[in-house]
Amino acid sequence: MKLPAGTYTIKSFFPSIGDGSTITGAVVAADATLASQNVTVAEPISITVNVTDGTSAITGAFVDVRDSSGKGNGTSNSTTSGANAVYTVKVPPGTYTVRVGHPAYGKIGETTSVSTTQTITYTAQGGTLSTVSGTVQANSAALSGAWVSIFGLPTGQTFPIHMGAQSGSDGTFSIQVPAGSYKLRADKTGYKSSADASVTANGATAAGTITLTTAARTISGTVTLDGTGISSAFVDATDGSGGFAVGQTDASGAYSLAVDTGTWTLTARSKGYQGTKQVVVTDANQTGQTIALTAISGFTLTPELQETITPSAGGLITNSNIGSGFKLNLPANALGDESNAATVTTQVNTAIPNPPSGTILSKSAVSISAVDSSGSPIKNLNDSVTITIPYTEADIPTGSTEGSLVIGVYNDSTGQYDVLSTTVDTTNNVLTATVDHFSDFAPLLPSSGSSSSDSGSSGSGSSSSAAGGGIIASAGGGSSTPAATPNTTTSVSSAQVTTTTSSTRTARGTALVSSGAGTTRMPVAVTFFTKAFTTGERSSVIKELQTLLNSDVDTRVASAGAGSPGLETDKLGPLTVAALKKFQVKHGIAKPGQAGFGTLGPKTRARLNDLMRARTGESSVSIAGPGSAPVVVASQVQLAKINALLEEIKKLQEELKKLQ
Repeated sequence: MKLPAGTYTIKSFFPSIGDGSTITGAVVAADATLASQNVTVAEPISITVNVTDGTSAITGAFVDVRDSSGKGNGTSNSTTSGANAVYTVKVPPGTYTVRVGHPAYGKIGETTSVSTTQTITYTAQGGTLSTVSGTVQANSAALSGAWVSIFGLPTGQTFPIHMGAQSGSDGTFSIQVPAGSYKLRADKTGYKSSADASVTANGATAAGTITLTTAARTISGTVTLDGTGISSAFVDATDGSGGFAVGQTDASGAYSLAVDTGTWTLTARSKGYQGTKQVVVTDANQTGQTIALTAISGFTLTPELQETITPSAGGLITNSNIGSGFKLNLPANALGDESNAATVTTQVNTAIPNPPSGTILSKSAVSISAVDSSGSPIKNLNDSVTITIPYTEADIPTGSTEGSLVIGVYNDSTGQYDVLSTTVDTTNNVLTATVDHFSDFAPLLPSSGSSSSDSGSSGSGSSSSAAGGGIIASAGGGSSTPAATPNTTTSVSSAQVTTTTSSTRTARGTALVSSGAGTTRMPVAVTFFTKAFTTGERSSVIKELQTLLNSDVDTRVASAGAGSPGLETDKLGPLTVAALKKFQVKHGIAKPGQAGFGTLGPKTRARLNDLMRARTGESSVSIAGPGSAPVVVASQVQLAKINALLEEIKKLQEELKKLQ
């Protein structure tokens, strides 16, 4: 591997075995080769885990084997032998704790001080799963596509569970849970949910009919930060009687929620910011309801981190901005079989909705995305990826226990969280699970059957999620946080080696913010392209667009003359539109015949902004007049305002020239 001069720590991870040896103090000199930096792993021990309900095998569990420092290995793959699902985990010699979790059972078992090859059998206390079935209806007709949640405490178990399913075309649903007492509810966009119903699961259980009502009113308005509308912010609303609605702001920051009469508490959430508002709905729609965002107390927004990784080799990704315990273990070919580098992006993300029941720890929520070598998104994986997410005990609401935490993955199609087979390491405060696609992941505390509330001071999520009652507006393009200087992950023989430089680097996406108390650093997202243009329109931004398009031979505006490299213009003409169409096709944004093809829509602007940041490496701007000190841009909102002001000044100057 090639690295800048510096002092490094080399960590290794061997696929199917776990962590290997670590080398510290590896000094790399300029224009020199540092050889013989070999990493090793001892002959592993093999731990076989049988998981059963006493009658049948429990597949789909996650078995995690970790030492006291959090190192180890895990798997969700099993074979069936009689009444047992058989899971096998190999780890280097050491002393480990074995943990087993499953969405329907929660924690199944845990064994400490395991240090030799052996077999362990766990029998789930909940026994054979019961099937809870019923029907969802609205306006006296079956309602399809509603999300039905069941949550509560299984008989004989310590920790609550949270399961769910979508109603079919005939409105029916079926969910399997251990015997126990639960709460049941259904949610769907545009409908008001009824209060939670009680159900006792024991064998085949008929839950009856859950009735939703069409929402008769709306609450609409804008989510703002420093007076400017914020795109892609989630807004959820609860009325304290089971009513729930959620939506997302469009490119201008506007939102609309379908609700009914009552007193609604609205909460808006963006990255690093949150705002609340109470609205009383009586006999009319409520419009103009502005929710002003303020910084989340006790939370510091950090830049996203981009790591390059060879899909055919796999690798181990860490991100200290998320926490020292964060790990993403990608097996070979999970991202595809290409030898060209893919890019994986990770970041803490507080801009996620909350479920109608339960509580998310939003300060510990993580967004993970990936693109291949051509920039096309990688959503579904070829193999399961192991994710470890750290959490902070202080963020757990009073009355809840960390042992009941699970990882919830936000599902765009249902607007709900799918619960993963999760293990909880309460010593190192981390959650581990396997995933088959990238999305937003959050530590989730299932409700014990009574409502949970947000711990506002801790920044934990409140008890609600994207599902019922909300009219989801177009998310627009939003803007992403500039990437930090990436660490390097590569493959050496069969071991995956991560090198971390000990020299201090300032990440892109950092701006200086001055205050009376001194100067601090704050992550910002620079947006170069903020609006769409019409054919024939002129702007300095269009010249920047042509320059960016010309940087790729596949999207070049012209090979010679006006619009060609070095001869870019400020006019949006047919050649620029044609090049923009090539850009959209190449990056999988739009195709001929699709809406937005050939225009600077939100998704196109978002991708262009990402490339512009990567190209310039800039995320803060200083503007100075004659004899004046620079003005340091401290946020995306301020930068957007300055860009707009400069554009207006330019237009005014052009008008003045015409008058001379």
